[in-house]
Amino acid sequence: MEETIQIPNQDYATFENKNKKAKEQALTTMKNECRGLEYICIYYLAKDKKIWRGHVNIINTMTKGLDRQYDRYKGLYESYVKLNGLSMVLQGDDEWNERNRYITSLRVASGSGNKLSQFELVNYDRLKEIIIEDNCFERVIKFKLDHLTRLEKLVVGKKSFTRGEYVNKIYYTDTSFIITNCPSLTLIDIGECSFAEFGGEWKLSGLEKLKKLRIISEDQESYNFNGSPFVIEGGVMCVTD
Repeated sequence: MEETIQIPNQDYATFENKNKKAKEQALTTMKNECRGLEYICIYYLAKDKKIWRGHVNIINTMTKGLDRQYDRYKGLYESYVKLNGLSMVLQGDDEWNERNRYITSLRVASGSGNKLSQFELVNYDRLKEIIIEDNCFERVIKFKLDHLTRLEKLVVGKKSFTRGEYVNKIYYTDTSFIITNCPSLTLIDIGECSFAEFGGEWKLSGLEKLKKLRIISEDQESYNFNGSPFVIEGGVMCVTD
């Protein structure tokens, strides 16, 4: 019967960290259980048919065994991700892991990424959706999506990509908001007060399937892109609310 192993849908960094902790825990348990016993004596039949006696270091042997098992699970994990893709949730101030090239869905939890200075995704050709919740990336001044050929949806919540200085009508010209060469993108939805201090380059290009661009608050002033000069180039067809 073929062995089936359930592999959780987790990013590469989480996968490595969990395996590292599991290895450390196993070795600690073994050391505690075998305290005072460092070697074991074994007998084995050699090629010359003589019986030989040897000594084996218990911890070294177990470490090598765990490393072989990790390599096996790593291969299974990589095969699984290549076949099925990966859903990733960014929380807190976790750094973006460049190894996650097979990601299909990215969700950024509220209040995350506030130590980063730029948000850039280029050539992630499996990525289909980006959902950024409220109060994220307050220090980011460069936002760029480029050559995300399967991206269909970008949703940004309220008060993300802002430090809250918009109430004083402050904006910065060294910022940029660029989305280019995303031919499958149909929706861009940006909540109130997000990108409020962005007053630099603003560009949409190569978005042939874009149907809805929503940058507005229905019940109050939204402050989005306070000072940005909007540039929408060829290959964009959309309806704005």
